Amino acid sequence: RAPQIVFLEPNNNGVFAANPTIQGWAVDNLSGVATVEAKVDGGAFSAVTLDSNGRFQFQPALAVDGSADGAHVIRFRATDKLGLVSDEFEFTFNLDTVAPTITVDSPASGSAVVAGTRLQGTAQGTGSKLVALNYRIDGGSTMPISFNPATGGFTRDLDLSHLGVGNHSLVVTARDEAGFTATQNVAFQIAAALPLEITSHTPPAGASDVGVTFRPQVYFSRPVQASTLTANSFYMTDAAGVVLPSTIVVSPDGTFAWLFPQNAMPGGATVAVHLKGDLILTADGVALDADGDGTAGGDYAYRFTTVSRTTVPGTSLAGLVVDPGDDLKPMTYDDTRSGPDGIPHTADDLFLNPIVGAKVYILGREDEFVFTDSEGRFSFASVPAGNIKLAIDGRTATNAPDGTFWPEMVMDLDMEAGRANTVMGTMGTQAEREANLDRPEVYLPRLKNAILTPISTDEPTVVTVNAESAPNLTDEQRQYLKLEVQPGSVIGEDGLPIENPQVGLSTVPPELVRDMLPPGLLQHTFDITIQAPGAVAFSPPARLTFPNIFNAPAGSQVEFLSFDHTTGRLVFEGTATVSEDGKSVTTDPGTGITKPGWHGGPPPGTETKPPKKPEPKCEAWNSDDTWALASALTQALKQLTNFRGIIKTGLDAVTAVAQLRSTVDQLQKDWKAGSLSREGLIAGLQGLNATKNFAKSAYENFTATNPLNKLGNSIAAIVKVANTALDRIAARGPQCLGVGGSIATNIAREVLTLADRMLGNILDLEKSIRNAPLTAVCLVFESLLNQVSNAQTGAGEGEGEGPTPLTDEELDAALQSIIDASDDFIAGNQTVMEAIDSNTGDANGELDTLDEDLVSPLVVGDGAVKLGYWRVLVGTTEIRGRTNESGIINPLPFLPPETPYRFEIYDFAHQVVSTSIGVSAVSGTDTELAPFRSETLIGEPDLDMDGLADLAERIVGTAIDRVDTDGDGIADFAELEQGLNPLGNRPFATGVVGSLPLNGEAREIVIEGGLANDQSQTAYLATGSFGLAIVDVSRFQQPLLISEIDLPGSNVDVSVDSRLGIAVVASDVGLHVVDVSMPSEPQLLQTLRGNFTHVEVMDGLAFAAVGGGLRVYDLLTGERVLAGSVSGDSIVGMAREGSR
Repeated sequence: RAPQIVFLEPNNNGVFAANPTIQGWAVDNLSGVATVEAKVDGGAFSAVTLDSNGRFQFQPALAVDGSADGAHVIRFRATDKLGLVSDEFEFTFNLDTVAPTITVDSPASGSAVVAGTRLQGTAQGTGSKLVALNYRIDGGSTMPISFNPATGGFTRDLDLSHLGVGNHSLVVTARDEAGFTATQNVAFQIAAALPLEITSHTPPAGASDVGVTFRPQVYFSRPVQASTLTANSFYMTDAAGVVLPSTIVVSPDGTFAWLFPQNAMPGGATVAVHLKGDLILTADGVALDADGDGTAGGDYAYRFTTVSRTTVPGTSLAGLVVDPGDDLKPMTYDDTRSGPDGIPHTADDLFLNPIVGAKVYILGREDEFVFTDSEGRFSFASVPAGNIKLAIDGRTATNAPDGTFWPEMVMDLDMEAGRANTVMGTMGTQAEREANLDRPEVYLPRLKNAILTPISTDEPTVVTVNAESAPNLTDEQRQYLKLEVQPGSVIGEDGLPIENPQVGLSTVPPELVRDMLPPGLLQHTFDITIQAPGAVAFSPPARLTFPNIFNAPAGSQVEFLSFDHTTGRLVFEGTATVSEDGKSVTTDPGTGITKPGWHGGPPPGTETKPPKKPEPKCEAWNSDDTWALASALTQALKQLTNFRGIIKTGLDAVTAVAQLRSTVDQLQKDWKAGSLSREGLIAGLQGLNATKNFAKSAYENFTATNPLNKLGNSIAAIVKVANTALDRIAARGPQCLGVGGSIATNIAREVLTLADRMLGNILDLEKSIRNAPLTAVCLVFESLLNQVSNAQTGAGEGEGEGPTPLTDEELDAALQSIIDASDDFIAGNQTVMEAIDSNTGDANGELDTLDEDLVSPLVVGDGAVKLGYWRVLVGTTEIRGRTNESGIINPLPFLPPETPYRFEIYDFAHQVVSTSIGVSAVSGTDTELAPFRSETLIGEPDLDMDGLADLAERIVGTAIDRVDTDGDGIADFAELEQGLNPLGNRPFATGVVGSLPLNGEAREIVIEGGLANDQSQTAYLATGSFGLAIVDVSRFQQPLLISEIDLPGSNVDVSVDSRLGIAVVASDVGLHVVDVSMPSEPQLLQTLRGNFTHVEVMDGLAFAAVGGGLRVYDLLTGERVLAGSVSGDSIVGMAREGSR
């Protein structure tokens, strides 16, 4: 056997800044090694010096001036003393002797930097890849920069939060695999104090299903004075505007603050977080620009809705809490067996390790807890319908193995009303729920007591792991898993630092959190739990380092996940950067672990963000009106452009008649001049029969489609919606229009002008069809043709008789009749049809403007599509979800980096699909979705003809070839229309399906369509001793309290004018006229005195009963326009039907 060569050091395939010295060992166990030779790249072999043991070293002599930089291969071979020559053994490496290059495009050197300035430029390795790119300002914290590995391009926000007025120094540093470092220095200045702004907050505005123990958090662009964040400047209110007592917890550096509610928030209700800009200040006295209008001061509020706390009879929940066994892995042989049916993963499976005595409760209903029994089972006979947060506290269990404990877990579940629910059957995606419909088990990870580490009160404490707390990691990986906790940073439920805190760190099986992942995160293999008994937050955030399980490139950024125990969901909390050696990942400065619980590192990818919102922020601004206007205009304009094709058919008829007229005129002239015989004239007329038939057919097709009625309906739709929406938009004032509102009103005015022109065209065309129909042309032509044809053929003659031929004068008169009738038809139709054709062309241009300038930013940025369906296509992967009642997609899906995507949102109410097509960003940076383009689904292919276009069905997930996808007896279209699940495969339960506590007593309820969204449903309730409640009942099994307003007297009846956005409440002290155009902030406009018992509103008038009398009021002016009485002592009821 020939000798073998083993390379000892350095590592093969490395990168070197100089010629590497390669050490190796030539081995031959029989005759011994005689020689070793080496050649560099394509050169010749040369001898390498060997010692007596066969060891050797070799260093190439490549130029180190950059000219030889790049990939190289050194081939070695050995010969033994018998002359046997080995194969060639390759050592490959990359030579890089030149430092990387950095170009900073922004900010420019010497420039004045303002808030929002971005750091942009290019950094590239000259002979090897970059492994680190970062910046520092004035020698402060090192801030990583994410970059495109292919182009070297980078862009990120500069952290200016701690900078004052004056000169500053920015240093950008890049380091490559060879160890070379390059820096670029940029001097800049801040001319004026930077504004104090709100950069983000949790939960996002419009979020739904928020846990009632959630702690809202607000981030600021600059540190704030903690003393200025008070109960007067930073607070929460419920739907009635009552302040919810909370503790304010400010981060040590003042860049963010929490609100810790002292009690659970109201369930199934709207909660608002308020910030008073004039009262919140920086250290240098700059006030918060709360409303984002560019001027310090102002107010800002964001709203979200909470999960219900009210139980629904017949809606139950049961589960089974179990331990994964000694192997710590769930669903393996040491913790489960097949049941009597012998089939694993069925309802009769046996679980060997029940957890006994675990405390189980629903967040917000903590006083109604149960403990798991001897079999690990628990149940609730009655729970709220819809989303709940189920807490399972394993720390109270009585049968934990020695030296171990089970942690607390909060699960995000969706209870089906009127059903017996299981934990796993109500968790995760629809497909996961169906697969686990009857599964009761919940696994809690088994943790060692020894993982808990005391936290120092004087210096940072580094919490580490060992083989027991991280058994699934290698020894090398364990050294990279650690958590650095600052002294005094472990915060308890009261918002104060915990005394003698302990923090533990352990890995957990990924199966335990698989169903909690954000949409789009399909791979997730590294998961840990951070335990801190009694703690709810870390402030400042703890710094986490974890092994680079997914082999993300050195220097790249990845997202990291944190589990929120108040929501039961894993969420993206920040970014982390891969170390220069590629072995570990560490959370970036300014981010980190803010709370105990589950955490993890997903593979490289990017979190999506909606397109930029119209500015400025304005609480009075409501995009619903703009979206309603935009959607209606889109639909109407599309009908107008479709109508253009119909008009073309009419113009074809006009063109054919003009051709017929021209030919008849020429035949008449030639015949009268003697150049055409009578027979030739008749033959020419017969040849025109096809032209006449074409004109007749085209005109019949045109009139059969009833185009004028369709066009009138389109314009009526524009006028109706536009006038209503424009009135409400204008009423809010120009300061609240924003970009979207301004564009909406401008486009609406142009389209309404176009509509006026079209209405005039319609009237003219209607007159033309009546006064100059094609019938006259056809009749005179066909009459003449029959007469001359019969005279030629003898048709119709009796025995011994023949038809009487037309005299020349009669023939000439008939020809002239054809010409005159054609002239009348052409004159009456051509001009108006051409005008309509031109105007519909204008409509097409308006449609492009509407799509590009208005609809795109509204679709996601302003939450315009409420309770819509969305789908993301990334390669062969499909991700689906729904927007909530506020039109928000939360969380937005996670995408692989630098990958083409297609994001579609389906608006069932308006039958519109909006699509964003783009390429995701580099890992660790947010992908701002490309602008959305919207198109109607009216007239699009519908294979099963169920009313849902095929594209809509693909987005929803229903079958394009089945009317009832889930076979529950209700058509897909009907289920979507009624707010049901077309994929649920279960009939909807009867009985009570939703419940909601209100102030006062429900005396009357009316339900109206949303003020601007056809699919939403809003309930208005007269609540007796309290006043008026406004409830979103779009998801009738999960009603949400939008707002309440306290009104004087006993309020017994209510009626609503959706067009005006006014509700009228009848009470014993008067008619309360309430502005509900902004449902979250109803305002009492006036009270019309009297003892009213009933009220109905119609066409801007309020019809109100006072004893046996009836009064009618103008809603806008409050003026009484009519008063009268009816027979009988009193009016006992009122009803409205149609226009009566």
